[in-house]
Amino acid sequence: MALLHDKNRRHTITRFSFKVLAAMIIFLVLVGHSLIARAQLSASYIEMAVNVPTAVFTPKEQDPLELDAWCFVGNGEKCSDVELEDALNYKQVIVLPAGYTADHKKRFYSDLAKVVEGMTYGSQNIFGYEYQENILYYGIWLPGGTLGSNDVNFDAKISEHFSRANALTISPELVIEAIEDLQADTDDRIDPWAVLVIYNTNQTGVTATASTPVTTKSTSHAGFGIARVTRAHLFNSYNNSSAYTVMHELGHAGLGFVDEYVEQGFEDMNIQSVDAISNLAFFDASWGDFVHAAQTIVDMYDYRISEVLADNATLNISTTKYPSRVTTNYYRKINYECEGGMFFGRGTWHDSGNNFMNTGRVNRTSSTSGCLADRFGFDHSPAQMQVIEQTFNSPGTAARPNDRIRTAGPNTNWLPVLGGSVKGLIFDADKNNHLHPTTSYDVQIGWFATKTCYKKILGVNVPYPCGKVWKSVSKTVYPRERYIDLDTSALVGFSSVLHGMICTLGLDAFVPESSGISICNLSADELLDDLVPVMKFDVPYQEFTIQTPEGTTLGNIATGEFATTYYWQFRTNNGTYTSGYTEWDSFKRYF
Repeated sequence: MALLHDKNRRHTITRFSFKVLAAMIIFLVLVGHSLIARAQLSASYIEMAVNVPTAVFTPKEQDPLELDAWCFVGNGEKCSDVELEDALNYKQVIVLPAGYTADHKKRFYSDLAKVVEGMTYGSQNIFGYEYQENILYYGIWLPGGTLGSNDVNFDAKISEHFSRANALTISPELVIEAIEDLQADTDDRIDPWAVLVIYNTNQTGVTATASTPVTTKSTSHAGFGIARVTRAHLFNSYNNSSAYTVMHELGHAGLGFVDEYVEQGFEDMNIQSVDAISNLAFFDASWGDFVHAAQTIVDMYDYRISEVLADNATLNISTTKYPSRVTTNYYRKINYECEGGMFFGRGTWHDSGNNFMNTGRVNRTSSTSGCLADRFGFDHSPAQMQVIEQTFNSPGTAARPNDRIRTAGPNTNWLPVLGGSVKGLIFDADKNNHLHPTTSYDVQIGWFATKTCYKKILGVNVPYPCGKVWKSVSKTVYPRERYIDLDTSALVGFSSVLHGMICTLGLDAFVPESSGISICNLSADELLDDLVPVMKFDVPYQEFTIQTPEGTTLGNIATGEFATTYYWQFRTNNGTYTSGYTEWDSFKRYF
């Protein structure tokens, strides 16, 4: 009862509770809307600049009713055996039906042709036209039930959403299972670069969505993204939006791009606001021991939810204007001039250039910042072009070093623990990069050891300290999967407590109406079910063990000393480049 009468403490707890719950709500919204990326065409803020080539797509194929699969190159030619057996140089877009019954076979064929036409001839400035001879569109006829029925393919449905009019939902696992069955039936000739599922509906006001390769991998370990569109998206001719939607979604699913636009109501919101719940999200069952898990709560390791959202194999966006945190000889550092993206107006950055992952609603163009173009266009920014050129011109070879790295802990004087090892944490934005993931890390640890001298006394050599000497050892670390599982994290349990507190105190009134979020109209469980399409995420962090002198097995190291400060740094290898080293970080070991 004393707490209820302590006004200052009550207000402090209230402010803390609201901050944490607000961060939780924003995070869940971002999980639902950006990791499963969306594209909603609105003429009010997308300015179409279309330059359509004069060529017309004419598919060269047999009567579609005689076939159960059709494969076209972007220029309309039938896919050859050579192309189908070379997935490295010929990228396969596997197109699947959802809601098409046995009577809709010819419709699906015409929809496939519309996809190829839009991708190839929607604009001559887009990757679909430039690399039309390197993209294969492989339509697989899989009839099923209608949308809303129990036997619809992949559990696909159009769902009402509490902050979006309608959304396309699907079971990624069932899509992956279908792909695996098709691979077995075709002797592995099917090797998707991206999957596109078309929903058999002409309903408008539905948001197209896509997962990137890294978010699909988190769910089912597939190496491609899954895009979802409706027939209405394909045949909406307004401002050539039919071309835009498929291009945009395959930008997510195939190239791994994320949205560079800013959501309405988020113009001045910083993505770092979600970091208030980072430790709760990372405090989950995936840790190997409770002590290590508990250390996340006391900030010994620098985990950030903002980095999971916007610096985790996001190839066209970062949480810093200068993503290259280290210097690599003979390579120019990345510099993103325009602020905004991944729905947030602040705290995220992308390259200057009008492009197909952006809109014109929020424009950060400024000559002083170097952001000279920041609107929609059927075009690509320089950062996007580097990814596109690597994908189609130099597959298997990294375009740059994995230099988006930093040391991430331990961040405090180390607590007494038994044994001679300390767990270190690496942040590596390219660890999960689907084009050039990190293959290994070179870790160095150094310290100033006491130099021992000897003085002969009465004929006996007596040791005594006589200064300091620098010593160091190196270790190679190989990437391992690290994930957070929201379903087993402290965030889920804590959210119920905070949800009740916020609604009881009436603090939901502080959530801006423009966000479209209604906290207290839903229970905590309903909020999670409505917002979160997946619960498990691979993260851009790598743990490793640092052997300090006590009990070390790394080289010939002298016995450690009380309260020794250790310094460490690391660099990455991606099979093509070795990055520069990070700056030295330090921690203190007492025992």
